[in-house]
Amino acid sequence: MSSGQSIKRAFVTSLPAVRLLASSSFTRLAPRSATATAACRRLYYDYAIHHHQSPPPPLTYRKTLPLFDFFAATKPKPSYQFTYGATGFAKRGRPTHHDSSLVEECYRSVQVGEDAYIVRSDALGVADGVGGWAGTLGANPALYSRTLMHHAYLELERFDNVEDDAFARYNDADPVDIIQRSYDAIQHQHKGILGSTTACLALLRDDELRIANLGDCGISAFDIKVEKDDIIIMGTDGLYDNLFDRDILSIVRSHVNAYTIPGDGQRSPRLLNFNPQKLSDALAARARSVSEDRRNIDSPFQTRAINEGYLYQGGKSDDISVLVAIVRDSEDSPDRRL
Repeated sequence: MSSGQSIKRAFVTSLPAVRLLASSSFTRLAPRSATATAACRRLYYDYAIHHHQSPPPPLTYRKTLPLFDFFAATKPKPSYQFTYGATGFAKRGRPTHHDSSLVEECYRSVQVGEDAYIVRSDALGVADGVGGWAGTLGANPALYSRTLMHHAYLELERFDNVEDDAFARYNDADPVDIIQRSYDAIQHQHKGILGSTTACLALLRDDELRIANLGDCGISAFDIKVEKDDIIIMGTDGLYDNLFDRDILSIVRSHVNAYTIPGDGQRSPRLLNFNPQKLSDALAARARSVSEDRRNIDSPFQTRAINEGYLYQGGKSDDISVLVAIVRDSEDSPDRRL
């Protein structure tokens, strides 16, 4: 149960239902309904009626007007983006951010102890440096995780650069490939960094969330469909070792309810002015409270420790990183046609 033994999770919450996604088990969301395709009919224009001409030729010889079947036409996918918030608390004795402002300006990722994360309007990513390197001369798992997320951000920026070949491949972006490229960048550009990390990266493309989870034993990847107002929650061990899923969902519901206008017979409930930063703050604060309380008799880490035969009570002191994003309509998208 070292700090590196983690499975990063992503929650997706949608009013009024709540859906949970994890790297080990996930639910593919079925479409809400299937739109029936209307049968295409040919319409005929009878010239004799309007122009007093002789009767039209037999039916088989009548000319036809073109008809577009709007029911059968493929409709464009909804285009979404994230509105996001992020909160981090480092374990006591570890920096939340690097002391050097110059170094801060060079990194596109945020450091939280041995954690690191990135947030964008189309992506979320967290990494948790493996603490097992402690005591190894020259090892720096905190720098390793932060550098991996930094290069992941740079890879994502390529899809925004019209002069980069990746711009035209925006819809083909693969989170596994981005993690691989980020690792390769560390190997070639930062050979002096010694360490390892777990990581989770989620990319939003239209209405599809593409997730890659790099755990202690390998990497897994899966896609899910999202809808407007879905809530995505991503975090490191500091969150999931201290809060049960039911605790997280309880906090989510309390915040969602505060911003929800009830529906009626003609309109479904609406989520207005929801602030993801306040939710990430609340989740991180609750996780920190449990992690620092040895008298707390109910935590996921405690449950697993007891199941393994260890005597343990309370939460687990660790770095805490929480990312929260809500799916919104994308108001402006660049033209990526060649």
